[in-house]
Amino acid sequence: MSYSSYDYDNLETADTMKIERRIYFESGKSDLSELVKLPLAELLSLRAESAAAEQEVFDRLKTQAAAWEEQAGKTLLLDKALEYARTLPVTHTANFSRNHSKSLCFQLIIQSSNNFIGIPSGYSE
Repeated sequence: MSYSSYDYDNLETADTMKIERRIYFESGKSDLSELVKLPLAELLSLRAESAAAEQEVFDRLKTQAAAWEEQAGKTLLLDKALEYARTLPVTHTANFSRNHSKSLCFQLIIQSSNNFIGIPSGYSE
């Protein structure tokens, strides 16, 4: 081959797909002798054909990328369902009314994990 290549591909499921390729000409591995004998017009025509074939490959990759996008959307939806399923339920939330000095006061009692907001002193159940 007259080139070397490097890939920088990466997949983070339900987030990012990156396909990046770079090629570099290797003069030590190349034989241009037959190509340089061709007329310029023919070289230009061969180059245009090669670029068109390259574009076709790229278009097929874009179609495949759209298929990945659809699948990644399904994975993302499953991730969100798992996130919801793993969320601990609130143990108790209630509104209690208390009479205090001719006024009706409301105290919200919230209990979550180890934090508890209690009833202030002066209020009775």
